[in-house]
Amino acid sequence: MAILEDAFKGGNVVTGLAIGVGALVLAPLVTPLLRPVIKTVLKAGLVVYDQTRVAVAEMN
Repeated sequence: MAILEDAFKGGNVVTGLAIGVGALVLAPLVTPLLRPVIKTVLKAGLVVYDQTRVAVAEMN
């Protein structure tokens, strides 16, 4: 974890660039796997938002 902490603190530019390039390379491979999870989380968030909005309106 020290490598990530150093990269985020700005201590090592090369490490930060390597993480960025790695993310660019892995993004197309990981996106199809994570897309259903992301969609489910967003839908759940919208449902919670709507229910909270209704509950607040009923309290008023």
